[in-house]
Amino acid sequence: MDQADRSRLHGFSLKEFIFPFLVLASFFGDTNILAGKTILGVKTNLSIGDLSIISLVTCYLYFYWDEVFKDFLEAGWVVFIGMLFMLCALLSGIIGNPHWVISTKTWIKVYLLFFILIPIFRTSSLSRQTLTFFVVLVIMLNVVGVLEYMYCQRPLMNKFLLIFRIKESVHDSNHLVSSLFTNSNPYGVFNSLFFVTILSIWFGHRGVINDYMAALGLTLSSIGIFFSGSRNAIVSLITGLVTLAIYLTKKGRGLRLLGICVLVVSFIFFASIEYNGYVAYKLGQVIPAVKDLYLDKSPRPADFKINLDFSGLRDRLRIWHKGINKLKEKPLLGWGASSTRFWLGFSKPYSMHNFYLEILVTNGILGFAFIMALIAMWLSRLRTGWCWAPVLVLLVSGLFDEFFDLCPAWLVFVAWIIALTTKDITTGEYSRNSSSEYS
Repeated sequence: MDQADRSRLHGFSLKEFIFPFLVLASFFGDTNILAGKTILGVKTNLSIGDLSIISLVTCYLYFYWDEVFKDFLEAGWVVFIGMLFMLCALLSGIIGNPHWVISTKTWIKVYLLFFILIPIFRTSSLSRQTLTFFVVLVIMLNVVGVLEYMYCQRPLMNKFLLIFRIKESVHDSNHLVSSLFTNSNPYGVFNSLFFVTILSIWFGHRGVINDYMAALGLTLSSIGIFFSGSRNAIVSLITGLVTLAIYLTKKGRGLRLLGICVLVVSFIFFASIEYNGYVAYKLGQVIPAVKDLYLDKSPRPADFKINLDFSGLRDRLRIWHKGINKLKEKPLLGWGASSTRFWLGFSKPYSMHNFYLEILVTNGILGFAFIMALIAMWLSRLRTGWCWAPVLVLLVSGLFDEFFDLCPAWLVFVAWIIALTTKDITTGEYSRNSSSEYS
């Protein structure tokens, strides 16, 4: 019995469905089986998501270890630099770090898992069924988001959300929709990344995705973006759409379909302003005309001017300044993964709200240099033009937030995008018939 036969159960292929199954498991990251057990002075939880992800990864490595190891060896310099970063991140979490247990836990749960997932996804298969399953999950995610917006004060809705989220996050989301995620920002930016990625695949591999399912998923994800109230999500969405427009302009085809998508998103944007005052207020801090539209006032020309002097940015500047000052105390190796949440001065855990500064402060100049080298290698290996849109969404969204240790679904999705953009993992049928650019 070969590996393919061993990994099939009644026609089910783990190689084909490993990605959507891991996404589904990540939704249960806060659904604790054992809660509050203290290990080495640290309160530790064990969730359904943790057990599911560990089981799925273990099973995949058991069935496809030869392929994963071969892909690992073929990566060459990428693996070498990645291992140097992993060593650096491990040392930064242990040396001179009073929270070394937390840093080591994050190193295993986030860093190590992330680098294992990439070769797993590079050896997996992408089929029509894979994407349909994934799109259905995101549709479910956003249906819950819409229901949360409509019935956020209902006890039954709160009980349902507590299956997926911690108690504090449910109580803090009276104004912002975060669906199954702990926070509204990862929910909004996840939807932006989903929107741009699915749209990019739609143009690059038209036959590998059902048009109707894609249209429904894109529509609901755009609703999720605006209901989340995340400005980072909107900036990320605009970045992806502009990148796709540039790509399609060069190809000379597909602009009409993109234009239709932009019109639908614009309609949803204005509808969300009309019915969600909190979103209108948040966006109105950046573009005053948005608040005018909500208040049924006629915007003045000056109100369309982008205002960068708003409270959210000032808060981030304060966090970034504090992080840079802290880095000066340990510039080479930094303070260790997840350490920033203990000295930022907030009542609840927070990160640096910037992926690049988070890496710099927690892993030092040395770790930051390795990550920048890995990103440069990633960009140099993008396999086709449509890959740039989701990649740029990731790079731009990282300027304002860091979700890897906050949102397991983000970690899984990003690892899959890296695999998808560096290797054609579509099944043979679509590689032959649809691997050419959108036509």
